Amino acid sequence: MSTDSTDHLPRKAQWPGNPFENWVKMEPADQIKVAVFSILLAPLRFLFAFLVLALAFLLAIVTVYSMDAYAEAPLTGWRRNAKDIVAWLIVVAHFVIGFGHVKVKGRRASPTEAPILVLAPHCSFFDALPVCWIGAPSVVCKKSLVTAPIIGKLLQLTVPILVDRTSKDSRCSAMQKIRERATTVVNDRKLGIEWPQIAIFPEGTCTNRTQLISFKPGAFAMRMPVQPVCIKWPNKYDVISWTWEGNGVFEQIWLALCQLRLNVEIEFLPVYVPSEAEKNDALLFAGNVRSIMADCLRVPTSDYSYEDAPYLSYSRRPRLNVFRRLSQQLNVSTTAVEDLNLLKLKWTALRNLNELRRCGYAVPIDHFVSYLKLAPIERPPELQRLFNMFDWQCRRRIDLREYLIVSCVGDSGTPSMEYQNYCISIFADGEKQPISEVDFVKVVRLPKQISVAEARLEYSSYIDNFSLRPFNESCGLQNGINGIHEDPANTANQKALPLVRQLCPVLPLTLRRRCVKAC
Repeated sequence: MSTDSTDHLPRKAQWPGNPFENWVKMEPADQIKVAVFSILLAPLRFLFAFLVLALAFLLAIVTVYSMDAYAEAPLTGWRRNAKDIVAWLIVVAHFVIGFGHVKVKGRRASPTEAPILVLAPHCSFFDALPVCWIGAPSVVCKKSLVTAPIIGKLLQLTVPILVDRTSKDSRCSAMQKIRERATTVVNDRKLGIEWPQIAIFPEGTCTNRTQLISFKPGAFAMRMPVQPVCIKWPNKYDVISWTWEGNGVFEQIWLALCQLRLNVEIEFLPVYVPSEAEKNDALLFAGNVRSIMADCLRVPTSDYSYEDAPYLSYSRRPRLNVFRRLSQQLNVSTTAVEDLNLLKLKWTALRNLNELRRCGYAVPIDHFVSYLKLAPIERPPELQRLFNMFDWQCRRRIDLREYLIVSCVGDSGTPSMEYQNYCISIFADGEKQPISEVDFVKVVRLPKQISVAEARLEYSSYIDNFSLRPFNESCGLQNGINGIHEDPANTANQKALPLVRQLCPVLPLTLRRRCVKAC
């Protein structure tokens, strides 16, 4: 273990894209190494790591035997020593996997200085290594997890803060329990009773570490000092991050086993003492701490959150009821029943705005606030979530045409053919050519509550159908998007489609942050 001073380098300014996807792409030479190590190295590492983890699990069973699973009291005597051994064994298991170098920077604060440790970024199950390296502090977890067959015994050793997720007031209850535990850690320390510090990953979900997403305010509502802890994985390939989209869990573990050596850095930043303004505003407190950690990590911050992950996903389906709920919370009018006439009126008003037309109707959140006629000073979380629902290309801009279509489509999830054709004509803008794949996804994704992947397949049918029709027809749909009912005789006589159209469903999705026209 080495201790170095912090080097404050400028934060990366570029926008890195979707924080919830991670596909490991290796060079050919490294792919050959993975193939060789899959035979010579990975099986041995897996076997020895399994044996070490099994030993840690058995020791955890012995340690928590006869203990109340829901008791919240610090470990004492031999149990406390056994906990340290279990944490050390988990570190050894990671060392066997390939984590051969752990660098520690900065000084860890005492529990009286900072009862709460704020760790970021949260990227995968491998975060167990830095957590155990710093002594396995208390974590916040669901109450049901402590009775789980394997993970439950290990969680009991950390003296976790248990939250009942089945309760309607679970969020308030969690914040209250964190506050009580943090107060107990400080007060009992003065009496000689040693509680472990509280470790919280405020992002609330795993990301690919290219940015820091929004922090949950729970850890910052305590009005207490916190110590930020930055976790870095300086490796050639990101075989660490396990996200919503990307390599599967077993594939990710195997790729890690096939690396010669993996590195991790743990950096303790100075204790952050909140100001009076931050004590009264947990979101302000969380945002300022996040900015400091982003500077240390040299990554940008973004306004995405755990709730946005399904709407940035390639294969998950969005939900219109969430859009309705957020709109109601913001007092923004939408229609519960499909209203084509209202859409025509709104589109006529929008298309006459030359400033928006010049930038392709793509606007940042500030212009979106103006369009909704909301107070520019207020930025409730619901507004950011509503904006992010349409930012599935991760450009920090949304297309107002897509918003118009969704606001007037109703709740059925099955828009009429007339409505769909008019929506397509909005993007066609009088052209006698099929609309782009980007625009087509905007037309069908939320109105039909389908994923981007499903929308791409429907776009292929739309292209096939378009190529069979006379040139002077409109660019709308004939028989729907889900399936095209064609005459077999016409199909037999049609010309072969161009290769690019035949391969449309399997080509890379150009609409994701690549060939999208910027404003």
